[in-house]
Amino acid sequence: MGTRAVIGRTTADGRWRGVWNHWDGQTGKLGQALIDRVAELRGDLASAVRQIVDDVPEGWSSFYLDNRGEDGATWTGTWSGETATFDDELPDASYLYLFDVGARRLRVFEVDDGPCTAFTGCAFDAEGRATPERLQPTDDDDDDDARDDELDDGQPSPEQLLEAAKKALGARTFEVIPNANTEILELFVVVQAAQTPRERDEVDLASLRGLGIEADDGDELLFPVYYRRDDVGSAMSQRGLTALLGLPEDTIAVIRAALAAG
Repeated sequence: MGTRAVIGRTTADGRWRGVWNHWDGQTGKLGQALIDRVAELRGDLASAVRQIVDDVPEGWSSFYLDNRGEDGATWTGTWSGETATFDDELPDASYLYLFDVGARRLRVFEVDDGPCTAFTGCAFDAEGRATPERLQPTDDDDDDDARDDELDDGQPSPEQLLEAAKKALGARTFEVIPNANTEILELFVVVQAAQTPRERDEVDLASLRGLGIEADDGDELLFPVYYRRDDVGSAMSQRGLTALLGLPEDTIAVIRAALAAG
């Protein structure tokens, strides 16, 4: 969802520098994704900070979804323990995340006029395990849970699902087909196998065969696009295919967000 944040790193002289994160800035999404990245790097905080801040001056559309930004800005300020300030005008952001590599800590501040106060955070051990394992949830996390509950209570119409898919995944060709047994709407992306792909809806034939998918040049193929929590297991098994199709790994998150936003 549209919860904005800044992700930064501190320096020994009481300064910090950060980059923009436009979507999914709440602790339950961005905060957890930052913790997960440190764990993936087995506690190498210096590498994590390089990957998240130093090497990404363009910032993030959503670090949670691993989508980089296009015209991101760099922010700077001062910090001292549990407070932080911005050098310039406050950004239209809700939260500031600061990595302190030396202290092996991540602090989260609520952006506000005057000094910003840390309201949650964690420490990392040498292997990258966070204590606590999860950051304190925010009101934005609660709002997301409420929207998810609303989605779980009912099913979108075919028109709503198609609109959400195009909004979240771009101008692709999609089809919605009701499952004859469950009556649940199923979403598919339509592609064409091609020896030499030139259009967005064309997929490399050799790569398809490399994934064990039998097809001939020019064949039209339908692949499921997951948007329900019940599909999480299936979605996780489709990593090679979603990458080949140019879709985000977590299609459930992006489509549910588009459905909730209307």
